[in-house]
Amino acid sequence: MEELKVQLDTSDKIYLTLCSAILISILFIATIKKV
Repeated sequence: MEELKVQLDTSDKIYLTLCSAILISILFIATIKKV
């Protein structure tokens, strides 16, 4: 059970990191297009 929990925590962190990267990329591109 503990190992499974660790795997879930790790996947959640990866998922959050990917979402953050995508949001930053969208904001970055939007800023460039405005300028």
